[in-house]
Amino acid sequence: IGHVRNGVAIAGHVRSYPETLVTSPVWALSDARAHTLRNLLERADLDPRRVQRVSGHADRKNRHGNPMDPRNNRIELILLR
Repeated sequence: IGHVRNGVAIAGHVRSYPETLVTSPVWALSDARAHTLRNLLERADLDPRRVQRVSGHADRKNRHGNPMDPRNNRIELILLR
């Protein structure tokens, strides 16, 4: 990302947890992951003005069929046009 000037969008995703939990951690966890990546990028000298969006999507946009699949845990870094 240091070779381009595009804006950046960061999205955090997590797998689903069983519905028997009293409080679901998915929203806070996905948001924390996205903001952690933002902080790491800024410490690595990414201009903070390039970050256009930081989002936590919780378990709402699964990548794999099983919502509890650990492969649904991910962070997306998107270069905007």
